[in-house]
Amino acid sequence: MATVNTDFRTPVELTGVARGAVEAISDELPLNQWLPNTDTETLSFTFDASDRAQDLAKFRSFDTPAPYGRDFGSVQKTGTIPPISQKMRVSEYSELVLAGRTGQLGQVIDKYATGSARDIAFRLEAARAEALRTGRIVFDENGLKATVDFGRDPSLAPTGLAGTARWSQSASDPIANALAWRLLPQAQKQPVPTQMLVTQDVMDALSVNAKIIAAYFGRTDNLTSRITFEQVRQTFAGYDLTIQVIDQAYQKVGLAASFFPAGTVMLLPAPGSTLTGGVLGSTEIGVPAEALQPSYGIGESERAGVFAGVFSKSDPEGLDVLVSAIAIPVVARPNATFATTVL
Repeated sequence: MATVNTDFRTPVELTGVARGAVEAISDELPLNQWLPNTDTETLSFTFDASDRAQDLAKFRSFDTPAPYGRDFGSVQKTGTIPPISQKMRVSEYSELVLAGRTGQLGQVIDKYATGSARDIAFRLEAARAEALRTGRIVFDENGLKATVDFGRDPSLAPTGLAGTARWSQSASDPIANALAWRLLPQAQKQPVPTQMLVTQDVMDALSVNAKIIAAYFGRTDNLTSRITFEQVRQTFAGYDLTIQVIDQAYQKVGLAASFFPAGTVMLLPAPGSTLTGGVLGSTEIGVPAEALQPSYGIGESERAGVFAGVFSKSDPEGLDVLVSAIAIPVVARPNATFATTVL
């Protein structure tokens, strides 16, 4: 049985290191703008999925009774927030090599806690990507088999374009497609989205698309075969759509691969905007079981969030650096989003 080891770092100290790492990397992850980390004291997430428009009061003539408003009721969705954890081992050999060098061993422990905390943040970003792209999260790992369905209308996640409509084809019309797609959330009583997230291959295709080039120059004759990515952005900005290449954001934080499949286009509201019924969603981070142990010293008001601690192991001797959390992204307004594939 592992026991907590406080010789090099206490749980309070190491938890601070891990939370600092999560906060720092989360600020750089693109989808954290739409589903930001939010502490919660419970083991479940709950949101009102009514997705209704605001009712309007009515004028009346003098001496006429006030009309009654309507109670639309509510549709509550709830689920359990699952745990997510990772350990790194300080081996028996490493303990011997660093014996008596407490400071160096402490630095190794900090490094492992920081690395695992970042890995947890990356896994949550992958879950955000899945939730926003598909309207659900499917878990099938480490004994957890579950599907969390946020209830997005099927019209907002079509299977993709086919034939000459694909954006890699000369006959395609990406502007017409995007303008039609952004009206679909409005049909679900949500605002027209203003943000367009694409994978790198989609941006490449847009830069050589004949209709995009013609729209940029405002003519159809004597055109170049390619425009710059910035010119593509300017073209869509004329239609109140801001383009972001999602792959580039992940490369900036050292990830070799995107969390989106090739050919992805996603339409989203502006980050932090208020939608019909509330905000788009959040990444709920609850209280891990470790934070409840009195001997670990985590204050009651500090329990929600990532936990980190060092635990001694025997036969063979060594140390486990554990980072643990209870967390899940929640899309409370799935009908404010749209996603498809175009290549």
